[in-house]
Amino acid sequence: MMKDRMDTLAQAIDFWLKTYKKTSVKTATYDRLETSLKLLQHYPSISDAYWMNVYAKSIQALLNLMALDGYSDSTIKKMRDLVCAFYKYKLAMCDIQYPFYTLVKMPRNCPKKLVEGYINGRAN
Repeated sequence: MMKDRMDTLAQAIDFWLKTYKKTSVKTATYDRLETSLKLLQHYPSISDAYWMNVYAKSIQALLNLMALDGYSDSTIKKMRDLVCAFYKYKLAMCDIQYPFYTLVKMPRNCPKKLVEGYINGRAN
């Protein structure tokens, strides 16, 4: 459907979850996917972007920012898995032509000093 191309990333993932994932995964898995989607909405620079305008560098920036915000590696990995699974679906549907999401890597452990500086608003 053509409207789909104008959806934000959060809207498109929400539709994908409700339409395709809800009936194909366990309830606990679906609940975790929804939790990750809610967390994604705390980062409007990517969640409010049109899904077609999101690239590997945007997803990588999200994960890096989550690390700076102090989220655990497992939470960041679940976010990466959610967003990458969505784009894997889009590739299978021929809505994107290249699996750019494979370029996204988990951020390295963020030094505590850097996190404290970020939280306190200091430039590092």
